[in-house]
Amino acid sequence: MTMNWDDLRVFLAIAREGTLRRAAASLAISQPTAGRRLNALETSLGVPLFSRGHGGLNLTAAGTALLPTAEAMEKTAAELTRQSGHLAEPAGGMVRISAMEWPAAFLASEVTSAREHELAIEIVSSERTESFARREADLAIRHGLPAAGNFVTRKVGTMRSAIYGSVSYIEQHPEALGESRFVSCDWILFTEEQAHYKSMRWLEERLRGKRPVARVTTTDLVHTSIAAGAGLGLLPCFIGDRDPRLRRATGPIDMLTADYWIIVPPEIAGLPYLRRAIDWIAARFKAEAVSLRGPD
Repeated sequence: MTMNWDDLRVFLAIAREGTLRRAAASLAISQPTAGRRLNALETSLGVPLFSRGHGGLNLTAAGTALLPTAEAMEKTAAELTRQSGHLAEPAGGMVRISAMEWPAAFLASEVTSAREHELAIEIVSSERTESFARREADLAIRHGLPAAGNFVTRKVGTMRSAIYGSVSYIEQHPEALGESRFVSCDWILFTEEQAHYKSMRWLEERLRGKRPVARVTTTDLVHTSIAAGAGLGLLPCFIGDRDPRLRRATGPIDMLTADYWIIVPPEIAGLPYLRRAIDWIAARFKAEAVSLRGPD
């Protein structure tokens, strides 16, 4: 019995999406085509893989048993595609980097130096765990090491943050320079959906229920609000110290120090232009180590 990989792709999409319509949309094919491929796979196996219900399609026992094999085949197919793509790339091949917000912002400010390493880079600012198997990223930069999985890792640097306000705001609110800042000053925080961030937990403990003047979703928006004179907020030192509109209200906060690591699947870590990308990232972190940590 021979299974068609295109049929298995449809099977996986339905298992993940729950309906033919959504599965077809995720694969950019028509719903009838998705239905035909599912029927072909079920016919070749001689068993139904899904039960039909009002809520959509649910895996049968046979479908559940097939799922790990299909996922392993997906990973193998993606890896073959990725490796062939990497091996065929010229010296300036594109490297897709998934980085948390602060290192993503830092690398975006350093892209001109990538040319010296014959690199073309794509930077994705993301907090989630991308799938290397589906080539959502070639390498990732994360705060800390992965909890599971086999990866090649390399620590690249440390970032610190401080509390900043605009020059005019701090002139008008000298209490911003003392411990009373937490109850006396206006604050810009992340949204409540981001309250689990270590920096936000640290701030919320000190604000003791004080309502911020605004909540925003990104560091860029925190930066813009602070620079506009809306209040105080936390920024990475490499951003806050470079903006002449801002003034530090504190020194770098050691409790919020963040170490960052490059994470790469071992099967591609040795490919030449992935190595160049890793070396470029490490070199930029090393060259800007003082600004990333923030002078005391």
